[in-house]
Amino acid sequence: MVFDKTFRNIFYKRIGKLKYFVYYFMPPHDSFVIATYMDCGKGFLGIHPIATFVNADKVGENFTVRNNVTIGASKTGRPTIGNNVIVNANSLIAGKVNIGNNVVVGGGTIVMKDIPDNCVVVGNPRLYFIPK
Repeated sequence: MVFDKTFRNIFYKRIGKLKYFVYYFMPPHDSFVIATYMDCGKGFLGIHPIATFVNADKVGENFTVRNNVTIGASKTGRPTIGNNVIVNANSLIAGKVNIGNNVVVGGGTIVMKDIPDNCVVVGNPRLYFIPK
């Protein structure tokens, strides 16, 4: 926690309001934003999450996010993400979409539709579902 600023963001999300006692001495990473009201399962992992924003209704267990990813709201709502999901670099997930369990979102993919379980999703602007 002392040397890895990106881990601090995940830690502060977990401890809630107690984070304000530690913020002054160990500030969080500025470009890795996790919504405070988001329901988050265990195993949240940010791999080099520079310029990454995670704003979803719910994120399941073992969620991995990489750099320059935006997961956010639109007029319709926020995404719901299942368990064992990996979102690779430069991807965008927006709107009220449901992402199933065991899904891999490829690099540079724009997701605006629901994704079923056990898929690899690649492509921009179309979505190609490749069953695992």
